[in-house]
Amino acid sequence: MFCYRGEEEVILMSVDTLRRRMPYANIHIFDDAGDPLPDHIVESLRQSAGVHYHVTGFARGRNLNGKAAVCGVLDSLLAAAREDGNEEGYVIKTDPDTLFLRPDEYLAMMESGCAWMTHPVVDRFFSGMFYALSVKYLPQISANARLMEMPEDAHEDSVVGSLANIAVHNSPDGFHWFNVWNERHRHRFCSFDPHRMDEREYVRYCTRYAHILTVGNTGVAGLPQAYRVKMMRDVLDEFYKIEQSASGFMKEEEPERKRE
Repeated sequence: MFCYRGEEEVILMSVDTLRRRMPYANIHIFDDAGDPLPDHIVESLRQSAGVHYHVTGFARGRNLNGKAAVCGVLDSLLAAAREDGNEEGYVIKTDPDTLFLRPDEYLAMMESGCAWMTHPVVDRFFSGMFYALSVKYLPQISANARLMEMPEDAHEDSVVGSLANIAVHNSPDGFHWFNVWNERHRHRFCSFDPHRMDEREYVRYCTRYAHILTVGNTGVAGLPQAYRVKMMRDVLDEFYKIEQSASGFMKEEEPERKRE
């Protein structure tokens, strides 16, 4: 997860959700040396189980744009995998304003041996919302990124997605990937658009159907940052309330089965 100052109110919520939904994952936070998170947030992250906090010095462009950002992201992912001793698994790149509510299906896809997985903006281009890469392809993708010429505004997710396609096409293991978005599953991936739905409708929809959601576009829509904080908190409060209710129902039913 790559973050900036200004995301201190959402990052703790997203980290806590990742910890709940993926309890065995190592979570690596890559902060920006040029504009780091406040000290009290950094301290909270450092004290969180399974969370590794790093400060990076590569130029990030406007929003992970340009060759330095692309190479910096790939170097960071490689370093995290090596630190974890992760040679055969996956890295998942995501954002502080993204919540993984129901990730089990996608984790199962990774276990099936896919080369990469994404929810693309454009077919086979990765989305900053999240993408997953098999670690074994990372060195080649990183090496090819260093050989490329890129415009200053090159988007990290698009470039990495293109290079991942090249790496997998040239692999003797064959071409195996997952674009996890399609028309049938479009309800699983949510982003808040205040022009299409109101706040309560969004919260209700996400808590019942969303697998992965982002509230990062509230800034693009001209809404104050505090608003996306509220949206994330409302979604999580409602989601965990429903989850606890379902868990309680199962516990109540168990004695009935035993008596039978």
